Amino acid sequence: MDYSCLIHADDQYVHQPVAMKSIHQILNHLGAYFQNIVDGFASTWRISPWWRFSEARDLQGSLLRLLSVAQSQRLELSPLVSCLAMEHRLLTRYRLNKLAKRLAAGTPFVDALEQTPGLIDDDGVLAIRFATQSGTLSKALPGIIDESSIDRQEDRFGFERSFLYYACVSFTIFISFLFIGAFIAPTYTKLFQEIEITPHPALDWLNATNSLFFSVFTPAFFSLVAIAFATWWLRPFRFFRRRLASRLFRSVSELRCAQLLRLLSITTDAGRPLAGSMSTLARYHFDRAIREKLLFARNEIELGAEPWSSLAAANLLSQGEAASLANSSSSQTRSWLMQQLARVKEDKVRHRIAILLSLIHPAIILLLGFLVLWIALACFGSLTQMTKFLTTY
Repeated sequence: MDYSCLIHADDQYVHQPVAMKSIHQILNHLGAYFQNIVDGFASTWRISPWWRFSEARDLQGSLLRLLSVAQSQRLELSPLVSCLAMEHRLLTRYRLNKLAKRLAAGTPFVDALEQTPGLIDDDGVLAIRFATQSGTLSKALPGIIDESSIDRQEDRFGFERSFLYYACVSFTIFISFLFIGAFIAPTYTKLFQEIEITPHPALDWLNATNSLFFSVFTPAFFSLVAIAFATWWLRPFRFFRRRLASRLFRSVSELRCAQLLRLLSITTDAGRPLAGSMSTLARYHFDRAIREKLLFARNEIELGAEPWSSLAAANLLSQGEAASLANSSSSQTRSWLMQQLARVKEDKVRHRIAILLSLIHPAIILLLGFLVLWIALACFGSLTQMTKFLTTY
């Protein structure tokens, strides 16, 4: 009797539950994966609302406050960061989880921040690093938190409102421009060709621009995608911000000098030596140009030069500011004066930015008005010519 069929049937009976179990496990993993994605978007109780991504400055303020609470209450920071990660989504959650894992592995907070870019900006990381190295972190944290959130809140909201307004108006006009150029303008052109009427020159320009746009749209789109990917991978803006910005723009240099004054004021108020603080800043500052100036000033101090005149010689202070700081009667007075000088520098930069924004507003309105005038001439100007031709005919 042939028992092979029974053997094969028995094998099929044995392996079938195993295969079904494997498929069931795979489906469970896929279901859990997609459920996490849905939970990341669908929950309504998280800090970050579902209709927009987390703002970098809000996230920075949350991290700094967590650090302040953990330090004051002597709490472990890693679980707090993990809880904060659950309040956010996508890339922000990924970065926060990375930071929590590094903290749980014993990495110092500043080193973990430097290894996880995108959570706190360069100014904030430098301030925390400097306060940690100088032993003034508990005293410096409230000022760092205020500087990162409260002082610039109104400027940020004003810029966001202006940007949203310009973006909505520009998008509306752009869509109208494409619709008219793709559907209405070709119909006008065909109509004028049939009745042998010369259209308005604006209509010809509109048709030529429309043809050029649709001919280069596909390569331009893929080029923008490639540029966006290269920007995310190579981070050219970070390179520009750290290597070239302070050399090319006076306002950037003044803002970074203002930050130096704030940091040095904390150590001055605490009675720490200025040369050691400058050495720490020269070692850890993210801007190469500022590092070179600090190294020059530190070397001058070691050779016996007066500290504030050395900073003035390195173009980090003006001669008047250096003289005022050198003539201060006490360390507390000098610290207060440095804070005021930093505030004046920041106010000057903000005033320049406000003037620039006030000039950009009419420029954008004029550009959008020119586009509207162009569309009006192309459409209504051509209709006017056709009406005149039919009237005379």
